[in-house]
Amino acid sequence: MKEQDEKLLERLEAFFENLGLSYKKDTIGEKPALILTYDPEDDQLPGDCTITICHPGEDFTAIQMLISIFVELDEKTTADAASLLPVMNSALSIGHFGVIRDEGYFYYNYSFLTNGMSDEGVLISAAAALSIISDTAAEGIDILLPLINGEKDVDEIRNEDIVIAQF
Repeated sequence: MKEQDEKLLERLEAFFENLGLSYKKDTIGEKPALILTYDPEDDQLPGDCTITICHPGEDFTAIQMLISIFVELDEKTTADAASLLPVMNSALSIGHFGVIRDEGYFYYNYSFLTNGMSDEGVLISAAAALSIISDTAAEGIDILLPLINGEKDVDEIRNEDIVIAQF
């Protein structure tokens, strides 16, 4: 890992600690990660948020933020939720929703490039992104809950006017 990546993760760790968020350090693949852990007593995050630093190209650095949303999805509900993803994602201006079919969980993912940003700029961007992705993930849950609870079928939800505010 690049020395710059280590410093950035340390700064993010201190930043999240100052916000009072619980986190743990982990490794995903070969990438070090910070995982902001979901606390059911606190409504700041709707699920664990995994933050990794990626290098999508030789000269690029990005921060990836992925919220794993804790709703149990059976096989049929997972397939139905997956069929709603194009409609839900078309309502987004940043990031995307996804479903891991074999594990039956829902997620929201957002990445941003950090090239040319100061450390302070990265922290400000990470804080803004965390707020936006938390709200977006919660709205995604609200859209899927009637399906999960059996109150609506996938066609009823697909025919609704889906609006997801991201600000």
